[in-house]
Amino acid sequence: MSYSKYTHITTLYNYSILLLILPLCLSSCIKDDFPNCNTTLFLQIKAVDATGVDITSSGEAGAAEVYIFDRNQRFIEQISVTSEDIKNKVPLKIFHKGTSNFTVVVWSNLNGNQQVDSLTNGTSIDQAFVQLKRSAEGYALNPDDLFQGILNIKNNSNASSDITIEDSITIQRKTALLNIMVKGLEFQNPNNYYFIIKGASKDTYSFKGELVGDSIRYKQNGEFNTSGTQFISSPFSLYPLPEGGRLTILIYNGENLIATAETNNKDGSNIVPIVGVTTNVLIDLRASLNVNIVVTDWEDIYHWFEW
Repeated sequence: MSYSKYTHITTLYNYSILLLILPLCLSSCIKDDFPNCNTTLFLQIKAVDATGVDITSSGEAGAAEVYIFDRNQRFIEQISVTSEDIKNKVPLKIFHKGTSNFTVVVWSNLNGNQQVDSLTNGTSIDQAFVQLKRSAEGYALNPDDLFQGILNIKNNSNASSDITIEDSITIQRKTALLNIMVKGLEFQNPNNYYFIIKGASKDTYSFKGELVGDSIRYKQNGEFNTSGTQFISSPFSLYPLPEGGRLTILIYNGENLIATAETNNKDGSNIVPIVGVTTNVLIDLRASLNVNIVVTDWEDIYHWFEW
C-alpha cells in the first residue's frame, strides 16, 4: 500500500469518527453546571381564595407580572401575562439559560396604588419590594387587590441536554378588606365625618411575600344611609398586620375626635384584618361605645338587620 493511499484511508477513518461524534456533541452539553444547556418551563398560574378554592377562572387575579431570578436569586427577566391568559389557564412559556435552579415570583393586579421596584439585571430578590403609595396628607393609599406567589424551580436532572418542565404556581391574596358601620352619629355636617385607621405597622411587601417597612395610617371616607341612621365606609383594602398587631379606628367630624374603637365587646378580641376575607366592624354609639366584629367572605358585606 502506497503512502498516499494509506493517508487517504486514515483521513476517511478520522472523518467517519468525527461524523459519529458530532451529533453527540450537538445534542449534549458541557457538564459544568450545564452552561450550554437550557431549561424551558411551561408554567400554569393558579389563583386561590383564602380557603384554597381555585378561583382562577373568575378572573379576580387580573393581569400579572412574572419575575425570574437565577440560582443566586438575582433578577434576570420580567414577563407580563394578560388577565385572559390567566383566566383561561394558558401556560406561560419561560426560557431559562442553563439548567441550574431558579426562582419565579408572580404579582397580579398591580394597578397603581403601590410602588413596585423597577428591577435591573442582577438585583437581589431581597431588594425587591411592593410599597404602598401615600397621599399628599401622608396617609397610605388603599392597595389594589393584590395576589402573589413564589416558586423555586429545582433542576435535579442529570441529563446532559436541554430540559423541559411543566409546573404550576399558586397565587393568593395579600390584602384584607375592612368594612365599618357606625350607629349613633348625629346627622350634622354629615360630609365632615371620616375614619382614621391606625396600628398598621408595615407598609411594604417583600418579593418573598413578607411584610416589612414602616408604620402607616389610612384615612377613609364614608356616607350616611338614606335614613341617616348609619354612617358606612365602603369596603376598603389594606395590608394585613404582623403577628400580634391590632387596628384602632378613630371617628372624626372635622378636627373633632368623636370615638375610638379598638376591641370587640363580645369577646375582647382586637380589630385585626385578615388576608383574603372581609372584616366587618359595627360601632354602636347610641348608649355607650359598643363594638362587634363579624368576618365574612371576600366582598361579602355583613348587615346588622336587628338595628
